[in-house]
Amino acid sequence: MSVVENLPDTAPPPAPDAAAPLARVAQRAADWSATAGRLNAAVTRTRKATLGLSLAGAAAATLASQMASETPGRAGLLVLGAVILAAGNFISARLGGPERIASWTRARAIAEAMKSEAFRYAARAAPYDDPATARERLPAEARRIEEGGDDLLPELTQSKAPGSAPRDMLSPTEYRDRRVVAQIDLYYRPRAELSRRRASLLRKAEFGVALAATLITAAAGATGKTIPFTGVPFDIAAVTALLTTVGAGLLSHAEASRYGYLAASYLATANRLEAELAGFDAAAQPGGDWSGWVARCEAVMSAETQGWQARWTRPPGGG
Repeated sequence: MSVVENLPDTAPPPAPDAAAPLARVAQRAADWSATAGRLNAAVTRTRKATLGLSLAGAAAATLASQMASETPGRAGLLVLGAVILAAGNFISARLGGPERIASWTRARAIAEAMKSEAFRYAARAAPYDDPATARERLPAEARRIEEGGDDLLPELTQSKAPGSAPRDMLSPTEYRDRRVVAQIDLYYRPRAELSRRRASLLRKAEFGVALAATLITAAAGATGKTIPFTGVPFDIAAVTALLTTVGAGLLSHAEASRYGYLAASYLATANRLEAELAGFDAAAQPGGDWSGWVARCEAVMSAETQGWQARWTRPPGGG
């Protein structure tokens, strides 16, 4: 019998590709991230529109209150002010209420959880450190994560971008750079600075409005109780009341946006991850606690996501 005749009829199956399960999980993470981004943008637009409409409505009502009852256009201005305020309240309740915020934060939490599992798998960290079970475990875990968002599936957006979840296996150095360092340098610290600037801008604007109200009130003693504006004598008390409303609106917007909290949370998370980086070399060497190090890094990021979600689902100023 020849050597050829001794060969099996079929070649042995190729070794399974370890990266194969990553593609679908990475794409689903990108889809959930795109969905969260879209929902967040809608909530942000609603919040800004509500602020603008509330200030415009207050200004219209104040102007109308200073006109004589027989002044042409006064009734129309009163109606306009009432309509603007009603529109602001309606838009806020329908498009920026607790349900829309909850949908956004849940979509973001699902995206981050799936991304975390993809990075753990790509880095061969527990519970994906056993090649015999890793390929089946990752899809099962992804399904478990997505089950919490079944009611959000009608909102799901297909992402045109690949997202940041890995689609190939990573070396320890690649995991460190693409996951931990990238989160610090490209997300947490830039977001912290952006949130800090926005909070500072709103505080300065509110301070300027409050100062103007104080100065106008102080000047009333010298100029009388009214000041002329476009031919209409404005009551000083009405002007200061309007400025007080504007200041309160700015503060409310700042609280609703959680800029101060976000700046502190992002910075704290970046600092914790940087502290973990000190243990990378020991963890990545043969015999090191690689899975433990990855788990600690992912726990830091997971804690930030959970704290962020809890903060957003509480009323503004609720602690």
